Amino acid sequence: MSAVAERRSAILWPLGALGLGLLVLAIGLAASGYDAPLALGALWRGALGSPDAVLSSLLPRAVPLIVIGLGLGLAFRAGALNIGAEGQFLAGALVATWAGLALGARIESRLVVVPLVLLAATAAGMAWAAVPTLLRLRFGVLEVISTLLLNFVADALVSWMVQGPLQESRHIYPQSDLLPLWARLPQFTGTRLHLGFALALLLAGAAWVFDRRTLAGFQLRATGANPRAAEVTGRIPTARFFAVALLASAGLAGLAGGMEVTGTSYALFQNLSPGLRLHGHRRGAAGAARPARHRGHGPPLRGPRGRGECHAARGRRARGGRLHGGSHDHHRRAAGGGAAAASPGGGGSGVMDAEILTAFLMSAVRVATPLLLAALGEMLAERSGVINLGLEGAMLAGALGAAIGAAAGGPASGLLLATVAGVLVALLFAAVAVGARADQIITGTAVTLLMVGVTGAVYRSAFGPGGVGLSLPTLKPVPVPGLAALPVVGPAFFTQSVMTYLAYAAAPVLWWVLFRTHWGLGLRAAGESPEDARAAGVHVTRVRVIAVLVGGAFAGMAGASLVLAQVGTFAERMTAGRGFIAIAIVVLGAWHPGRILVSALVFGAAMALQFLFQSFLLDVPYQLFLMLPYLFTLLVLAGVGRRGRGPAGLGKA
Repeated sequence: MSAVAERRSAILWPLGALGLGLLVLAIGLAASGYDAPLALGALWRGALGSPDAVLSSLLPRAVPLIVIGLGLGLAFRAGALNIGAEGQFLAGALVATWAGLALGARIESRLVVVPLVLLAATAAGMAWAAVPTLLRLRFGVLEVISTLLLNFVADALVSWMVQGPLQESRHIYPQSDLLPLWARLPQFTGTRLHLGFALALLLAGAAWVFDRRTLAGFQLRATGANPRAAEVTGRIPTARFFAVALLASAGLAGLAGGMEVTGTSYALFQNLSPGLRLHGHRRGAAGAARPARHRGHGPPLRGPRGRGECHAARGRRARGGRLHGGSHDHHRRAAGGGAAAASPGGGGSGVMDAEILTAFLMSAVRVATPLLLAALGEMLAERSGVINLGLEGAMLAGALGAAIGAAAGGPASGLLLATVAGVLVALLFAAVAVGARADQIITGTAVTLLMVGVTGAVYRSAFGPGGVGLSLPTLKPVPVPGLAALPVVGPAFFTQSVMTYLAYAAAPVLWWVLFRTHWGLGLRAAGESPEDARAAGVHVTRVRVIAVLVGGAFAGMAGASLVLAQVGTFAERMTAGRGFIAIAIVVLGAWHPGRILVSALVFGAAMALQFLFQSFLLDVPYQLFLMLPYLFTLLVLAGVGRRGRGPAGLGKA
């Protein structure tokens, strides 16, 4: 392609994508009963309709996205798939807030305070990415997984800080105090546009010069294009360039967080991120919905983001978001049902200890069920050579499909519609990533973001604003004759819903398909070496599409499990990152169905342990318990290390 054609393509493709996005938005608005032209007109007026809209609304919001985008482009150039920009952004915003409040109260000079604050934010972003960088270089852990998991840790950390050490002085709202004037970026006269916009433009120019006019930029691109060739023929230290690119990308994301705090919000608060929210919020987690819908079969599920609001009015103000008396009965019921209401020590009662253990195991199995279903489906896709980050979106679509189907025709209809919804989302991903051979990571992320918006709009259209009072029929537990009577393990493993038994059965069936059928052999060949598989007569594209669609069906059933077997309702973003966790479980299980089953149960136990810890009277911020599953996964990934080698052709066309 000539240079002119390349530049033309670089302009036309984004414009075409923007036009297609607006068309999809208009169709969605019309299907939801809204006046699409009126809504699009309001969008135009709010963003581009006047100079004030551009200078005070559009451009200030674009500043952090520009800076984050520059960093992600730098990382992708070197082959570093940094999907943790949100966590790095939040780390930068957190440190910028702390530094701004501390320095701004002592030094009355913007020339001194603002640069120091932005440098601190940049360093915080880089420090946040140090762990994924080390895990990749030392243990071979994919940065796609580690950076994603750290997003959830950063979100919980910010939640703790704005409800604890950095909470505003009146201890009423979950946010920090406003930054003093000396810690704020100057604004252009008469607008809300701040000096960070000029800095973003300078960074964009510097990035272009580095990429196109320097030897280091060429070496960086060579590292991403073909690291083996760059290492051998060009004598380029690819590991060093990879690390520098990933850390620099994270530093720019941290800088974007600092710019957001010092230039726009002037304070730290929850949901600060400028549109990278891949995970749920307080009301969006499955556990926040309707815990009473368990009908007495074990402890109610509390999702990894499903706690917190119950503490807002009691026990936390001026206490740093810690667990104190007054609400401990609620914590105990949430973690272990009635059996866990006794003291953890049990007063020496063996019966009570057994009941607590049984309740804990029941919670672990229940939490593990959607993770296992999603992970088994993702395993099929990855065995064929496709990594699907749209798994989270497919789970979310399945959860909404289950809600709509159950409301119309009962749990069976909900399960059917959830499966269809998961397949449709997977079909969208397969059409772009497999059919058009677009980048799988970018496509999957885009699909998940799309489904966050689509499911929210459809949910509000179907059930009204917020879906207040939505209560759905659920799948009751089905005891397995004989096995359910076993002590401890019987109620935990064999008094579950049909979704759990379906997940149990899927693991051996998929093992047989993968290792005992001709189609499974072709699928594994497509994932290991697509070129050799094509030469052997395997239709790689067809095999991959089928694997992705089956994976979408499993993801839809995983979403249905959340709605029909756990909470009995639907909430926006209720999957709360479980799709990403399922991808990590595939790695932990070494792409083997049996090991994935064990890994999912272990991860479910880790999450249930989080709930159990919260039921104890510990003077510890509850957000630290929310971090446990993700930190646990990172530790196990480091332990698995290079032994968990995935399919050689994973991610290749």
